[in-house]
Amino acid sequence: MTGELPCQRHGSALPPVAHRTGAECLDLLVHGATVTVRNYAGPQCQVVQIGCTTSGCVMPSQGRISRQKLLERKTPRPMLNFILEEAVLHRPIGSQGLLRAQLRHLRSCAELPFLGLQIMPTARCTHAALDGPLVLLEKPDHEYLAYIEAQRISFLVDDPDQVSVYQQVYGMLRSQALTPEETKSLLDDLLGES
Repeated sequence: MTGELPCQRHGSALPPVAHRTGAECLDLLVHGATVTVRNYAGPQCQVVQIGCTTSGCVMPSQGRISRQKLLERKTPRPMLNFILEEAVLHRPIGSQGLLRAQLRHLRSCAELPFLGLQIMPTARCTHAALDGPLVLLEKPDHEYLAYIEAQRISFLVDDPDQVSVYQQVYGMLRSQALTPEETKSLLDDLLGES
């Protein structure tokens, strides 16, 4: 069964479906909000949302920052894996200074023992998630869900056959992206620290 969620940008720590199901965020192919530095999140959210009124859309800035509480949680320790498009490492949203702070933050997150960070190189012509970002969630009972979000729509996928396809996509992405060590090296290069 696939559940459709209302059109809104999420202001909570995880996608709303994660709260309803008790799920833990596993994997993401986007500019990971959990690993976004505070001052970088605000300008990201100052985009025109066509078709949304002030009361009709929730701006995600606070939610993106509140997700960082996952990084501080001691028990149960989350297992988080992110695959980010390399292009987001070069886009100076807000300012060059904010971008640099974001790169430093990503580099420190890459050292966390419970967080996996990989970069999908821009030079790779194709990859398994060109259709868009996805979030895989694991519930406490070890059931997996996929959460798909695009402009003005989001879906929860709980059909095991469909979720299996998304898990395969994620497995392919992991093999196509830079390794965690290569990712750290790239971040060091961008920060001029290699």
